[in-house]
Amino acid sequence: MNPTPALPGRPHRALAALCTVLALLTFAAPAPAALANETGTGTEVPAEEISVTFEGTNAVGFEIIPRFSRPLPAGTLQYQYLRDGISVQRTVTPYRGLMAEDFGKRLAFRVFRLTEGQEPELVASGETEPVLGRLYWSPFASGQPVVGKTAYFDPYGFSVPALEAAPSATYAWFRDGQPIEGAPERTYPVTEADLGAVITGTVEFSAPGYLPITKHERFGTTIRGYLQLASDPQLTWTTVAPNTVTAGCVLSVSAPAVLPSAPTGLTYEYQWYSFSSNSPHKANYLRAVSPASAAVSPPGYFTLGAASIIGTPAVGYTVKVGTAGVSPAPSTVLYQWLRDGKPILGATASAYRLTTADQWRQITVRMTLKRAATVSASLTTRAIKPLAVFTKLPTPVVSGTFAAGHVLRASTAQSYPAASTITWQWQRDGKPIPGATASTYRLTLNDRDKFIRVVATYRKLNYLTATRTSGIRWVPGPTTV
Repeated sequence: MNPTPALPGRPHRALAALCTVLALLTFAAPAPAALANETGTGTEVPAEEISVTFEGTNAVGFEIIPRFSRPLPAGTLQYQYLRDGISVQRTVTPYRGLMAEDFGKRLAFRVFRLTEGQEPELVASGETEPVLGRLYWSPFASGQPVVGKTAYFDPYGFSVPALEAAPSATYAWFRDGQPIEGAPERTYPVTEADLGAVITGTVEFSAPGYLPITKHERFGTTIRGYLQLASDPQLTWTTVAPNTVTAGCVLSVSAPAVLPSAPTGLTYEYQWYSFSSNSPHKANYLRAVSPASAAVSPPGYFTLGAASIIGTPAVGYTVKVGTAGVSPAPSTVLYQWLRDGKPILGATASAYRLTTADQWRQITVRMTLKRAATVSASLTTRAIKPLAVFTKLPTPVVSGTFAAGHVLRASTAQSYPAASTITWQWQRDGKPIPGATASTYRLTLNDRDKFIRVVATYRKLNYLTATRTSGIRWVPGPTTV
């Protein structure tokens, strides 16, 4: 804009200043959004990252699958799991079955998009929580809900990976579904307060780093006890002729005493029976009645407790049968070991050496209990599933200079079958060195005048974990003048 030269003096100068301000405002104003986009000066909003979570049970023997915060990009995808930075699975499906080798480890998960002629593009990643171990422990419930008797659990089982000691067991007892105060033990003495109520028990098995499991057992409705007649009921009748029952006579039956002594409120119920028309008789003759037989004591019965297989459940090891709570003690016990429910030829002793035919099969023992004046009973253990064993386990070898400051290296030949993982533990004078769990170890001043060796542990799914120890070497101490 130009000022009109016809305006004289101060008006002319004011108009010129106004035009200058308008021009500056025009050049200083920001460009419209459409123009900014056209010139490429706008800021792009970064794409949202794909986060990964995991579903399933994060424990040995179970399966996990990743879930993504939004759909994955189109194209050929490849999934990868890593354990301690080493790839353990690379597939076209994201599922992962967790094995004993994963125990205690965090698994890293990655998704790559593959494009021909280009490097794989990482599009999503995540990490699991430490993988938990698996407890295969169960309670064998026994005992009767009778006032004055005891109900109890006899827990047994095994773990993957194997535990050095049994897991912790927490017990709880319930009366008609309500917790019983002060009853946290493996056994529970049934009391008067339980009469008529249903007794149930719960046990939870747990160990650090393992998935806890809970088992429930219903013991039944509590009674006061069992009654037994002290003698047989006696039948009498009214008739003209002795020992003759004719129409119109009245029959009566006695109410014999019971053992133990009759409780308050004891009642008797009666049921009358007639002889079958097929009973021996002849027309116009009275039916004959034989004399009463001699008294016979009824047989007793076994109270069956718990039975389990004790020992290392692996090929080559000898296992045996253990029982608890069986009463009265049998005079004879017959054993038959079973493989998948079928008898094993010749396996009829209380102990049995597991063979390769038994590995990964269901092994049980059926026992037949015998005792004079007692009805024979049969009792079968819970099944074990024997593990296979390594048939070749090489001894680890240590190389290097046995002097403080030098690095020792452990190595081993291939086991058979090949172990999935081999872990190391260096020892000083037979005791583990804290943190020394790699295949290499740098000797320190603490190792002088000590004996050093390394223990290799071989692991494989469904195989018994085994160890081998290297030869022992002495590390020289400081030289004295």
